[in-house]
Amino acid sequence: MLSEFDNVLDMLCGFPAGKPEREGIFANGFSSRGEDTPRADSVTIVNLSNILVRKLGKPTGQANQGHNFMPNQVLSAITNRTSARQLALPSPTRGHIASIIQAGMSAPDHGRLQPWRFIVLEGAARGILGEAMAESLQSRTPDASSARINAERNKPNRAPTIIVVAARITPGKIPEVEQLLAVGAATQNMCLAAHALGFGTMWKTGAAAYDSKVKLALGLREDDHIVAFLYLGTVALPGVPRRFNGSDEGDKIRFIN
Repeated sequence: MLSEFDNVLDMLCGFPAGKPEREGIFANGFSSRGEDTPRADSVTIVNLSNILVRKLGKPTGQANQGHNFMPNQVLSAITNRTSARQLALPSPTRGHIASIIQAGMSAPDHGRLQPWRFIVLEGAARGILGEAMAESLQSRTPDASSARINAERNKPNRAPTIIVVAARITPGKIPEVEQLLAVGAATQNMCLAAHALGFGTMWKTGAAAYDSKVKLALGLREDDHIVAFLYLGTVALPGVPRRFNGSDEGDKIRFIN
């Protein structure tokens, strides 16, 4: 029997409930700690047990210890998830990361262009991003203090794992904005999948995300768009829960009958 977090992941990934063998879409642009460099831009239909397991480990690993997923599954995950204020070890396993990325690649995608690209940074590899961010700050702000530059360099250490989520635009009839929105939807799916597995996320960008030198340092192209530096880990300090009420619905929601 599938657990509740399995059901949430299956719904995020578009799998029928209880399907024993999950078929997925794997983007060849995925890399992990520099062990696998991006190959072709094509997207290949593969069996997760053959490819993702070889690269990352068994998908849909066990939920983080001590985490009990709440009832109502998907709606509960959406309404209860918040961005963590602090993240720590333990980090997601390769199996967890496989599940999180699979959820991302299952986002709505007009034209099925698969515009997303994922770069996973773990351990010392986070320093690649840190150095690029420090150099970016120096070039933007030549008079920045050494303390500020060091703080920028250390930002990737805020979480044990970072997934850089980027969009690679395919020229043609599908507008660029719709391809960017698809990658944004993928990132939201990844946040929800991490939550379902008992991990926290912080969705970051900042000026470095728009710097072509940072993109090149990560193996991306200058014309790619970094949509998220997605920080992943165990929640050490949770975010502030949202409070929903009807007081501000008037200027945000309209029903036309």
